[in-house]
Amino acid sequence: MCLLIAIIAALSMAPQLGRSVTSLTWDADSLYYRSQALELRGVPVQQARRELFTGPLSTFVRTHDADEPGEPRRFTDPHWVDYNARFYRRRWTLPAAAAALEPVFGARSLQILSLLGYVAIGPLLFLLLRRRFTGVVAAVVSLVLLALPATRSWSVIPLTDSWGVALLLCGLLGARRVLDRGPRALPWWIAAVLALSFTRDTTLILVLAAATMAVLLRSRRGALLAATGFLASLPAPAIFGGSVRETLAFVVNDLTVPPQSTWSFIADHYPATFSHMLSRYAHSMSGNALTVAALLAGIAGVALLTSRRDRREPWLAMVMAMPLGYLALLVLGPTYSAYRYELVLLPVVAVGLALIGERLLGMLERRVAAGSRAETL
Repeated sequence: MCLLIAIIAALSMAPQLGRSVTSLTWDADSLYYRSQALELRGVPVQQARRELFTGPLSTFVRTHDADEPGEPRRFTDPHWVDYNARFYRRRWTLPAAAAALEPVFGARSLQILSLLGYVAIGPLLFLLLRRRFTGVVAAVVSLVLLALPATRSWSVIPLTDSWGVALLLCGLLGARRVLDRGPRALPWWIAAVLALSFTRDTTLILVLAAATMAVLLRSRRGALLAATGFLASLPAPAIFGGSVRETLAFVVNDLTVPPQSTWSFIADHYPATFSHMLSRYAHSMSGNALTVAALLAGIAGVALLTSRRDRREPWLAMVMAMPLGYLALLVLGPTYSAYRYELVLLPVVAVGLALIGERLLGMLERRVAAGSRAETL
């Protein structure tokens, strides 16, 4: 079944490979990852950034600057480009893989990797759900979440988000092995968290989920997961830096270079920034109806249909605690993402939708059984 889901996902994305490289949406993130890949190939940092942010791949971002005359220049401002680069310097997993693929696929390498991450999400979701649900329910939910507009749209762009979700799922599967087998299964968990820390800034979700589960269930293995996950998440910021204060100052200054990065500056601007983010999410819901409906239905399913037995299951308790990490990241970086950052909620949404599917199947089976008994009478 995992192979079948992967094949369906791959076939659904195959037409994307027919597009020219320049016709892809290269946003600022994509250009930074491409720059880092070229850097690993020996191109000087400044040269790579200059050529990318002024070359044909930057058409989308340069058009964005031109279409907003009242806004400060970002993508066409060399100072902004250099300043913003610091927030990507921890993310080397995909640029390194793209650099390795460069001789074969050239600039398309990042897109191919993003699409492969999308293909990986389906089987990983199925494996996560299959532990608790039937094969039919697990497969249907996995395919539904792959078909979500947000999942697809953010995977066709040369970004790291699809692999961010895939590595979150690998982390959850690794955590489940530790919970089942004990410390000898730690390498999978540690490797997933370590890889995620060099891919996306979302390791907090796994670590906080493990810590929450450990406290609620008084689980020693949960505490072990939280401790080892925290340690595995440290190398990336320790090597490449990662200032929460600088990041927040940049965000609250409308994603422009802040005049200062003090906590007082952040405190002064944070309420308006957070309010603006909530307003943008509220106004965008109608245009993202399917994604919003799936997210809300999944979270509601977890909140309303989880049995007491399920809540005592350590790996399920860990999945259900993931929204805490998402909310923490939202507080630390209050930015409207067009439902890109919400992809980290796919595991908990999958569990919620599977609970709804299980309940509906049960109702259908009882109705069919009642109809069969009525016919025999």
